[in-house]
Amino acid sequence: MSAMTPQQLTKARQIFGLSRKEFGRRIGLQGKSNNIWNEVKRMETGERAIPDSIAATVNQMLEVDDD
Repeated sequence: MSAMTPQQLTKARQIFGLSRKEFGRRIGLQGKSNNIWNEVKRMETGERAIPDSIAATVNQMLEVDDD
């Protein structure tokens, strides 16, 4: 089970003011823009589980932003 909920992922993206595509690239997703956008959407809606590695990356980004 993921340490991050879809709502937390969405809130993190909104804190940074990024589009789904931009956020996906920042958290390490690769591929075509539409595929990245769709993957982030699936995670934000709960259709796809949020991998622990992505949750960790997002949490690190939030920690750096707080400094």
